[in-house]
Amino acid sequence: MYALGCVLAFLLALEHPDAERGRPPALPDSSPRPLAAIVRKATEADPALRYQDAGALAADVARFQAAERVAAYREGTFERIARLSSRHRVAILLVLGYLAMRLVLLALRKS
Repeated sequence: MYALGCVLAFLLALEHPDAERGRPPALPDSSPRPLAAIVRKATEADPALRYQDAGALAADVARFQAAERVAAYREGTFERIARLSSRHRVAILLVLGYLAMRLVLLALRKS
């Protein structure tokens, strides 16, 4: 698992991780946080904390690619709203349009 994590880190950073010095793979600051969490979990120093098999790592990468929640990363409320809004853009726009229309009608009724 560590080697797969290093390969993923190399593909993202184009820099070889320095495992001999105990440095974790350094990723660019522009790397998405969930993807960086996947690399960190795959290259964890304690083997018990790494992915248990390549299937679990592949599943997390697939979830990241599909803009779904990644098991290796605990997202905050704002990040979850942003992720969900990017996946359900049309539905959110329809609801916001409906709410805006209701507010306008309510304002017109009071005046």
